[in-house]
Amino acid sequence: SLRSGLSDIAVVYVSGRPDFDKALTEAVLQYTPLGGIFKVHGKVPDNFIGALDYAFKRFPTAKWYYIADDDSFVHLGRLVQLASTFDATSKQYIGHRDCAGDSCPNSKVNCKRETMLNGAVNNPGWACGGPGVLMSRPLVEAMSARSCKEYYGQEPAPVCCGDMALACCAWDAWEGLQISNVPSFNPGAFGKALANNVAVHHIIPNTTIALGKVYNLHMDLEHTNS
Repeated sequence: SLRSGLSDIAVVYVSGRPDFDKALTEAVLQYTPLGGIFKVHGKVPDNFIGALDYAFKRFPTAKWYYIADDDSFVHLGRLVQLASTFDATSKQYIGHRDCAGDSCPNSKVNCKRETMLNGAVNNPGWACGGPGVLMSRPLVEAMSARSCKEYYGQEPAPVCCGDMALACCAWDAWEGLQISNVPSFNPGAFGKALANNVAVHHIIPNTTIALGKVYNLHMDLEHTNS
């Protein structure tokens, strides 16, 4: 059921803005048994790695870990449905893939184990962090064991951006990293309809609250009855 599916997924937002925290709590997190907000100050390149560490420590028994930006909204029913189409017992990295192989714009990304080179056959690329990245516990366990924060949290940062550093950490831990590309993690809805997407990014808090009332509110009936 939806309810038991939700109890397998840790949903954690990377946030530095209190007005977004309130909206996310109302629209998403109040319906999730494994939900939280990882607080950051400003743009820090290891913010997604920090959020994943926080999620894994706080919810060590989750089967799935979903990490997203604060200016986004996720349809919890569709997230559960999406997760059910993947094998949670093997390594999974699922998101809106920004690039792979020779389609990556940066000539190189200085991951710890190996540099991602544009055009290299084995370049896994990365997924857009805004609308969220979904990872399975076997992968998160392997990532956690590598203490990625020590390397990606350095100043100056070896990798510029949170979602790229998260993909690097996954590649450090999983040499065969393949990003399962899910376009319905929509990085650029810019504010209006959810349509058929699992998640949308670049929205204001009022939109998050409105979407929550339309799409996640029914969770409450199951929430109180189970």
